[in-house]
Amino acid sequence: MKLARPLPAALLAPLALLAAQALTSCSDESGRSAEAVEHLRQGFGEAMKDAGVALEGLKDLTAAQKDVFLERASEQLEALDGELAALRDEAAEKGAKLAEASRAKLEQLEAERRELEPKLDQLRNASDAAFGELRDGFISAVEAFQQAAAEPAVVPVGDKVPHAADQADGGH
Repeated sequence: MKLARPLPAALLAPLALLAAQALTSCSDESGRSAEAVEHLRQGFGEAMKDAGVALEGLKDLTAAQKDVFLERASEQLEALDGELAALRDEAAEKGAKLAEASRAKLEQLEAERRELEPKLDQLRNASDAAFGELRDGFISAVEAFQQAAAEPAVVPVGDKVPHAADQADGGH
């Protein structure tokens, strides 16, 4: 039996932010307090610092260390798949309590995750000469994922979830 490894810092940060956004979009019936949401948001800042360090470590791996890079990248993608599945299950459980924008954000992150797999496949088949460029492209794609995850899904207004048109005209 293979033991699960902890979620890499490079993936923890965007998932922590998404969880915080989901919590802020839930009604008070969820039992989660504003303090818990603020704690998650503060933890997100620390996780982003750790994520930058984790990505820097991957950037230093050379073509000679291709197997190590591929193993770490595969582990990160597997962990991300598990976290996205858990968030999807939570969204299904909460149903109407989970804001439409948060569900859309989760779908966006899942689509961006799917775009990472072909990049990893290219790395698996890369020559030593092409490895560095493809490695950097993969890392850039992970960074783009992190940036997308860091963008807010909604701007909560009381218990009402604003629609895009309402946000564009200031909620009037």
